[in-house]
Formats: sequence, structure tokens, C-alpha cells
Amino acid sequence: MVEEHLLKPPQEFAFPFSPYSIQHEFMSALYSTLEDGKLGIFESPTGTGKSLSIICGSLRWLYDHLARERNVLESQIQAWKKKETQIEDEGDWISGQSQKLEAERERRKLEEHLKVMTDKENEMKKMKERVKNKEVNTKELREFNKKSQQKNDDDVLLDDEDLLLEDIEDGMKNECDSDNEIDSNKDEENYQGIQIIICSRTHSQLSQLVREVARSPYSDVRLIPLASRQSYCINSTVRKLNNLSLINEKCLDLQRGSKGRKTKVDDAGATVKKTKGSCSCPHMKVSQNITQLSEEALTTVQDVEALVDKGSKISACPYYATRAAVTNAQMLVVPYNTLLHKETREACGLRLKGSVVIIDEAHNLLDSIAQVYNAQVSGYQLTHAYSQLVQYRDKYMKRFSATNLLYLEQLIFVVGRLIHILGGKPGCPPNEGSARVVDTKLYSLGLFLLEAQIDNINQFRLIEFAQRSKLSHKLHGFTERYQPSVNITPKPAAQSGIRAFLKEISTKNNIPEPVTSSEPEQRLSNNPILPVIAFLQALTSSCADGRVVCCTQPSVGR
Repeated sequence: MVEEHLLKPPQEFAFPFSPYSIQHEFMSALYSTLEDGKLGIFESPTGTGKSLSIICGSLRWLYDHLARERNVLESQIQAWKKKETQIEDEGDWISGQSQKLEAERERRKLEEHLKVMTDKENEMKKMKERVKNKEVNTKELREFNKKSQQKNDDDVLLDDEDLLLEDIEDGMKNECDSDNEIDSNKDEENYQGIQIIICSRTHSQLSQLVREVARSPYSDVRLIPLASRQSYCINSTVRKLNNLSLINEKCLDLQRGSKGRKTKVDDAGATVKKTKGSCSCPHMKVSQNITQLSEEALTTVQDVEALVDKGSKISACPYYATRAAVTNAQMLVVPYNTLLHKETREACGLRLKGSVVIIDEAHNLLDSIAQVYNAQVSGYQLTHAYSQLVQYRDKYMKRFSATNLLYLEQLIFVVGRLIHILGGKPGCPPNEGSARVVDTKLYSLGLFLLEAQIDNINQFRLIEFAQRSKLSHKLHGFTERYQPSVNITPKPAAQSGIRAFLKEISTKNNIPEPVTSSEPEQRLSNNPILPVIAFLQALTSSCADGRVVCCTQPSVGR
């Protein structure tokens, strides 16, 4: 940046009240850091209005930067026009023509950039007018939502069709499973200026930050709070799953359900697999409602709770509405894991290059990074996952495709090897004694794969199979539907004759021991495949410092 265009901290900052000297110093230092494009570490005592100082200092710089960008473009365009006129007045026609073409090319490039900026500003102004003048009949929308939800609940899939793995024979990459369905039109070139991304550790801190922005002099900023489906989902059928991974898969499954599944036929032309009926989410059926919620989120500063409430009234998904608004936002408020986890960041459309990233409560950053990329699985979860996978495979073996069955067998083998490294046998109950001494060992990632004898399994393909086939969602549905018959303890060998008679007599008068509440175990075994998949995903990390801590206990399930 040319020195004459550099921005200097203003003498006064717009603030809800007259700022204290420490607040003014904080905002000035923040302003200078952003202008220089440097890394800054700021510390402020508790109770000094740190959040407001961050908001007012960073947004003042953003507004000044946008004004400077427009002024610089306009001055550069005028400079090139002046140069073109000077070239025409020169006598050398041949060299002058070449210089004039070069000047015209540079001028047009700057004019196109300025036009895109102007069009974006006009588009935002029109959006505000639309939101201001739009009246929504929320009563009719609630009736529509109620009927759609009832219709969705009435859809019945016979013959356990909804429990079968998704076919992946046509390739592991399936566009309809992408987490970017709502963003199909993002290929178009679109101007996106500098964004300020503010992240904090807890949901309450983020909500407080949004409220601070709303009462600041910059309440007209286009702010979007990003959160997970678990926070934004307004579909009662999906929300009751109470698990982020299951909610994600169920959400995508509902969207894909509206497209239907191919009907399989045998050689004689008879139907082998019934087509799956429509079960799309009622809050995704009307795209105009999602667009409306997205525009309202951009024109009025609202936190997650306000967007959820508004989305429920107009039957529009807040999760996808905020996702659609990301490119037009000036400030994004996100939790730590959204910023730190690469896949989550890319799915949300966060663009770090050329953006301002402000991390609140940064002393928690290292712990958060370790937590995001940490995975833990217990022997209890492994034994339950193995039992569920085997029973799931045995029940639907003849209905799986060859590819699905191959990867399912590989996954069962891997889980069995993980049980073995804890001293158990595949298929054993969790209370079985471990064959290994109580010990704690530390492995590198490569050494652990060799020790577990799963180094010959392509973990990347296995994880992709679990994601594309919706394994955790299907397995969860299987265990929920057949809960009484899905057991962890293997069936005892059948006995007959005198032995069975004597055993019956010996146990007939036994008084059963009081049973303690098994509710915690029930919750643990509800969907144990999720921590298993997360652990396998952690094993694919390329981090040279990654380690696996293996703790063997007296029993496998401890």
C-alpha cells in the first residue's frame, strides 16, 4: 500500500459512551495492527469493556478500509484516463498506440472492480428495502409447516429399506451426499471483500458478543453467527437424536430422500428393492423462505436463538440460511471448532486468506486445538460396536451390495483388532477379563497400526465408506428398531438332557441380585460406532508428533 493511502488510528472512535483511556489505547493498537496486517496479542483487565473495544476498533478499521478502497480505485481510474490523454498528445503514433492499449486495459480492469463493488453495495441496499417492506403471513407458514411435518412423519419405509447402507458402487464420491447442496450456485464469480472472523470458546460468549454488536454504533454491520446443525436445527424429528454426527447425517439423508433412490430390478425385471419415498425436511422445501431468513440475518444483527425463533415461524432452516449468507457478511461469529477444524471450516465457507481473524479468550486456544483433533475410544464402546456391526451384517448380508459388504467386513476386522490390542477377543462381552497385564503404552501412529495389524487396511477408504454409506445413522436406526434383540453378550451354547435339567434345578431357587441402574450403560451403547470412526479418522492424521496412548485394564470394557 502506498504510504499516502495508509490509514492512521483516528483521534476518536464511535463508542456507546465516552471510552476510557485504556479502551481508546486498545482500539488504537488494534486499528494499527489490522492496517499493518500483523499479528497482535492483546490483554485487557476484566471489566474494561474488551468486547466493545474489539468490536468498535475492528469495525472502524473495516469501514475506513472500504472507503479507502473505493477512493483509491476512483483516483487510479482518473490517473489512467489522464495518462491516455497524454499519450494521444504525443507525436510517436506507433509506440503511443501500444501504450494507450496498455493504459486502457489497466483502466478497464479497475473499472470492472469498481463496478462489482458498486453492484454489491446496491444489492445490499435493495436487500434492506426488501426486508423492510416484506410482510410474511406467519400463521399460514406455521400451518404449512405443521402439515408438512405430519406428512413427513407418515412416510413409512417397509422391509427395513431405510436401514440399509447407501449404495456406493457408482463411486465413493456422490454429489447428493455433499454438505454443500445449498451452495450449488457458488461457482459464480462474486465480489467478497474483507471479512472479520471473531471466534470464542463458548456459545454464551458468542451470544454476548452479538448482543454487544447490536448495541454498538455499528449495528448496521452485516453479521452472521455460524453454529452447528445441533444448535440451528428446527426439525423436531432430527433434534431428538441429540448427537451431532447423527443430526448431520439425518439432515443430509432427508434432503437426499426427496430425490428418491434407484429401484433395483433382477434379470427378470422384478423389483428387488423398493424406491424410497419422499421424506425431505419440511423446512427445506420452500427456498424463498430460506432466502428471506438469510436476508433478514444480513440486515439485522441477530444471535442464534433469534434466528432459530424466526426460522421456526417462517418454516426456514436457519443452518442453511446462515450458510447462504456467509459470502455477503462483513463479520462472522464462530465457535473455536468451526475455525480450527479444516473440514468444518471448508463446509461453512470460511475464507481465511485476506480475512481478519480475531480469537477471543486466546489462552484456551492450545487446549481447544488438542480437543478438536483428539479422539478417545474405550473397550466398552469397541465391544458394543463390534456386536452391533456383526448383527447388522448378519441380518442384511444378502441385501448389501458387494462393495458395501467388503468395506463392512473390513471395518468389523479393524474393530476386532482394536479389541485384541486391549487384551480381548472379537465378540467378547465387555466384562471379560483382559489377556494382557494392566499397563499403559505409548505408540506412534505408524507403530500402533503395525501393532494392531491393521496397517494393510486403507483407513481413508474405510472412513469414506462410513461417511458415504451413512453407517452410523443406519446402525443407530437398526439398534433402535431391534433394541431387545441386539445383544452384546453372545448366546450361550445350547444344552440338552441331564446337564440342562441339573442347571435348571440349581438356578431355580436363586434370588436375583438387585440390579443397579443401567441407564448410563444404555446411553454409552446407544451408538458406539461414532467414537470408533472418530478414532480411525484420528489415525489418518499426518502429524509426526501424534501419539496413541493404549491403556489395558483388568477387563476389556473398563
